[in-house]
Parts: sequence; structure tokens; C-alpha cells
Amino acid sequence: RQPLGRALVGARGWAALSPELRELIADELNVQGLEDLSGIEADLVSFTVKPNFRALGKRFGSQTKLVAAAVAAADAGELARALRSGSAVSVDAGELGTVELNGEEVIVTEQPKSGWAVETGAVDTGTGETVALDLTITDGLRRSGLVRDVIRLLQDARKSTGLSISDRIDVWWSTTDADLAETLRTQGGAVAGEVLAVSLNEGSEGDLPVHHDADLGLTFQLRRTV
Repeated sequence: RQPLGRALVGARGWAALSPELRELIADELNVQGLEDLSGIEADLVSFTVKPNFRALGKRFGSQTKLVAAAVAAADAGELARALRSGSAVSVDAGELGTVELNGEEVIVTEQPKSGWAVETGAVDTGTGETVALDLTITDGLRRSGLVRDVIRLLQDARKSTGLSISDRIDVWWSTTDADLAETLRTQGGAVAGEVLAVSLNEGSEGDLPVHHDADLGLTFQLRRTV
């Protein structure tokens, strides 16, 4: 439920997607924006390449160590990007000369750099779609997440108390969390609009049933608007 600021996408056909489809993807990922991954990927992940000794052994036999050493000495980023695009890669294997290797003969691993989560499809299929999520949580994003949490709790309470989907409600709330309190004071309109609340009041109301969420430190009451 925590919104993120952006996702970076690298995939075949990505540039041709319509704005409507991109908006749908952003909504499903719960990110505020989508950007193209090309050109900045090196800032997001570090690559490691290792020889697949089993696959290399079938092809090179006793000379496998020469090829393995060449893989270890090559530029990991260049090899990974070439394999992801579906290309074979060439390495200088000393007395064997230049040899071409495919995705089954080289094992590529990626390590996201701090602040990012990166997921890539199978390199050996030649597709290698990649999505990178910016994990930086700003004050604005954190409060957007709190708004979503409160909306979820109120919607669940509406259902549990038997309200119909069109019923308007009045809400009273209190919290021990200063950040949540400020969020509800400043963004209460967004919450009210989603849960059909006519009023969103700080405090309590008589003997109405009390709902409490320990994780948020939120206590609230609601009733159908008369």
C-alpha cells in the first residue's frame, strides 16, 4: 500500500506503449511515475558474471579453464547487457583465440545498488525485461501511504458494520501518532472522498462502537449519516 515515486522500465516495445497503458501500469505498481530505464541502468545495478562450467565443459572439454578465465576477466556489465539483448558474447580466450558464448554458458547475476529494487527476466531467453523501483520514501509518499491505510481501515469497518455501498457516513478519529494526525488534518478530504464521509472529525462520539488499529495507532468511530 506504500506508494513509490517512480519505476524505471526496460522492455521490448516499451516505447510504443500508449499513455493510457502506462497509466494503468503505474496504478497497478502503485508508483507516481514511469520512466525509461535505458541510459541510466548502470547507476542502478552492479553485475557479476561467472562461467557455467557444466555448459562450457560440454563444448570445450580440457580447455574449459581458458574460457572460464576469459569470462572472469571480461567486463561484467557489457557481457550482461549483450546477453540480455539476445546477442552472443565474444571473449578472448588466449591460445584459443576469440570464442563466442551464449546465455547458457555464462551465469549473470545482478545486485541492486542502495535505494533500488531491481528485477530482471531470464537473460538466456533474450528478453530480459527489467523493472527498477526507487525505494526512497519522501515525507509526501509516506503520508500518501498513511492515507491509503486509513481508507482501507474505514472501508473494512463500513463492511463489517453492514453499511451499503452508497451510504454516507460521519467519522470521528484520534491517534497517538503525530504524523498520522497531521496527515488526517491536511489530507482528510482525500480520505472522506474515498469512504463517502460527510464529516471527518477529530475526537470521539458518544457510545458508538470503537475501532482500533494498533499498527497505525488509530482509533475511530463511524455511523451512517442521518
